Amino acid sequence: LKAAGVPLDSPYIAEARKNEIPIEMDASLFAKLMPKGVTLVGITGTRGKTTTAYLIFEILRKFVAVGLLQKCSSPTAVKPKVFLAGNIKNTATLPLLDKVKAGDFVVAELDSWQLQGFGDSRISPHIAVFTTFLPDHMNYYKGDMARYFQDKANIFKFQKRGDVLILGEQVEKMTRLNLGDKKGSTFKNLKSKKISARAADWPKNWQLKIIGEHNRYNAACALAAARALKIPDRISRMAMERFGGVPGRLEYLRTVRGVKIYNDNNATTPDATIAALYALNSKSQKEKSIILICGGTDKGLDMSKLVAEIPKQCKAVVLLKET
Repeated sequence: LKAAGVPLDSPYIAEARKNEIPIEMDASLFAKLMPKGVTLVGITGTRGKTTTAYLIFEILRKFVAVGLLQKCSSPTAVKPKVFLAGNIKNTATLPLLDKVKAGDFVVAELDSWQLQGFGDSRISPHIAVFTTFLPDHMNYYKGDMARYFQDKANIFKFQKRGDVLILGEQVEKMTRLNLGDKKGSTFKNLKSKKISARAADWPKNWQLKIIGEHNRYNAACALAAARALKIPDRISRMAMERFGGVPGRLEYLRTVRGVKIYNDNNATTPDATIAALYALNSKSQKEKSIILICGGTDKGLDMSKLVAEIPKQCKAVVLLKET
């Protein structure tokens, strides 16, 4: 069983492959062993995968709660359950094998490491959502964006007919730019149905508690997934308009002496931090008002965009002592 983050050039993994010893990872092993009839919804992306996963989870919970599934039309029928799994704090995926049954839904956030296991097993989720593709983890991938993308792409590579890929428009743009894929051939041999999701797809008369253009984009991806699951829009709207966000993702904490405090400690890339600054800075403000507290481990990312954006958006910066 391979743990997430084990180096790609691990001699132990190489030795296992040499001796034809199966290499498994928890999320993909669960996908292989789960009962038939369970719908697996997988979400990946450099940014936005957690929020999108939670949005889909809440939509499915609302859907099941109001009893709209055909198999639940009888009062005596057993309603399906919805589980959250994968790269989610305080959740474990393999133990769900004792809980899931045919008809249930599993919503799994999947990072690039977990998707290595899906590649080894040559399987993909029934509904795959690919939110964004941006530079990240370059210390692990040694600056190779193509290799990073291939791990991410395992979320849809092995889908079958009848499966669905929800592809954020940003992914197509970035893969063409970074991988020289001018004709979009990366997605041409799909057996599954591809649906593009754009921030502009978010209905104008629907409201969101979570702020920022990036969250409208996440919500549009979640809505596309809900529609692929044939969930009525009115159910999706109820769930998403009540959604208060995920801890550590531009999370409003409290106001102290007129200062609003937000926790965005999962903004671990320059792009994520820039998105947060845009979300918080009102265009009507005459003076910059953001004090940014930042720092962390060096992941080999290009910080130049963030360095250029900070003086435009921030009143001051406090740097933590890290690498």
